[in-house]
Parts: sequence; structure tokens; C-alpha cells
Amino acid sequence: MRLNMSDTPKEISDIYKKMIMSRTPAERMRMASGMFDAASALATAGIRAEGKDLKDIELRQRLFVRFHGKDFTSEEMAKILSRVFLRGS
Repeated sequence: MRLNMSDTPKEISDIYKKMIMSRTPAERMRMASGMFDAASALATAGIRAEGKDLKDIELRQRLFVRFHGKDFTSEEMAKILSRVFLRGS
């Protein structure tokens, strides 16, 4: 069962969906990419605002945790961080 957690009226949501689907797949991909870049920039700024001078690898780890931290158990996250991020450092 999927819960509708939106506060947007269905009529408005339908208009928005129609507008998005009228775009070409390439345009939708560019839009998604732009939104991801914006989210990454905001998350990076938030991490840097914590006042820590981080190495690139540490920043990438924190970004990964910020975006995917609730998607994995703590054990899975530890494996991912050690295998993916520490291998190249």
C-alpha cells in the first residue's frame, strides 16, 4: 500500500506530471541532473558549514552518508565506505 504524503491537490499534480512528461527524455534527464547537482551543492555547503576542514575523500564519504544513510544498515554502510571510498585513498 502506497501512502500519499503530498499536500499538493491531485489536479495540480496531474498538470505538473503532464508538463514533465511533455518533455523529451533528454530534457527530463538534464532536469534531473541539474536537480542532483543543486542538491549536492547544498549538501556540500551544509557539510562544510560544520566548520571542519575535510579532505576530498572525507567530503565524498559524508555526502554519500547524507544522501544514502537511511538506505543501509550501519554494517552495510561501513562496508560500502571502506570498500568504495578507502580503496582509492
